[in-house]
Amino acid sequence: MNNSRIDVIKKVLEKNSEPAYRLSQVCSFIFKEPFKNYSDIFSIPKYLREDIVKELGTDEILTLKKLHEVSGEQVRKYLFSTKDGERIESVLMFYHLKHQDHHTSLCVSTQVGCAMGCKFCTTGNLVGFKRNLSTDEIVDQILFFKKEGVDIDSVFFSGMGEPFANPNFFEALNILIGKDYFGMASRKFSVSTVGMVPGIERLTKEFPQVNLALSLHFPTDELRLKNMPVNKAYPLEKVLDSLKNHVIKTKRKVFLAYVMLQGINDSLEYANELVKIIKTQKNNAYLFHVNLIEFHKGSPREVFECSTKEQINLFKDYLEKHGVSVTIRKNFGEEIEAACGQLYAQYTTSIAS
Repeated sequence: MNNSRIDVIKKVLEKNSEPAYRLSQVCSFIFKEPFKNYSDIFSIPKYLREDIVKELGTDEILTLKKLHEVSGEQVRKYLFSTKDGERIESVLMFYHLKHQDHHTSLCVSTQVGCAMGCKFCTTGNLVGFKRNLSTDEIVDQILFFKKEGVDIDSVFFSGMGEPFANPNFFEALNILIGKDYFGMASRKFSVSTVGMVPGIERLTKEFPQVNLALSLHFPTDELRLKNMPVNKAYPLEKVLDSLKNHVIKTKRKVFLAYVMLQGINDSLEYANELVKIIKTQKNNAYLFHVNLIEFHKGSPREVFECSTKEQINLFKDYLEKHGVSVTIRKNFGEEIEAACGQLYAQYTTSIAS
């Protein structure tokens, strides 16, 4: 575990025997105001500002620095550098809705790279795993936009890395949701996992209003184990049991991500297996929604191909015919390497060459 800026600031205030309201003053400045340096917190005494800067080792609030930005249709990708020189990416997406100008959604990373080793993921295969992001590095991907005056309507923890594999993730979520800190509503957050059962169980217990998505992709243990090593530790049955408990306790919808891979998982036989999975949820089956995702190529090393549009539609029609809620998810960012599984890999290959 790491010490977040909040942990350090609390110790500074305690050391100086400051009244309890000081923490609220500092946190309001950090999370609600556009200022980017601790020395600008004029609502607290100068000696406290100086002490905070000394203990944190920097006057800059943000732990990330923007290195690069590239735009595509309804999407903008940001490359950030951490203090130790690692690189991560976040993706800002713009949805046009009927009753408002647009809805902004931010895809956030939780690790530098990923250790899950899913065979179809360019990020995991080219970048590999370097380290967990700190609490502040996770939070600052959202805080960066707050400081820039960009309103974020929803946040998806579905960027680089597996959120539940990072021990700092839940502290970051607590800061983002906590009323005394960032203060976003729980329902504005969604967490995507490859199926780490302990993380699902903790989310159910501590953050029941946060949305949950499972990167399912393969509806059988055999196929899932072949392409997603996590299935060895957490077989499909255990994952589905944890999801069953989640919907019983939260009564909230669970999203099942299913990447369409030609000749691998796109036959109607596997569509039927997916139907069986959802039907095992019995009275709560209506709370499970399948998102079919077109596979995005991101590396010449890949041996996978995206299913044809015809096959994707046949797959979708089969699910709907059997009472399964399903959507073919809209593509965002493939033209700028910002789609699912592509993050940071292009920069790694260009750096290596």
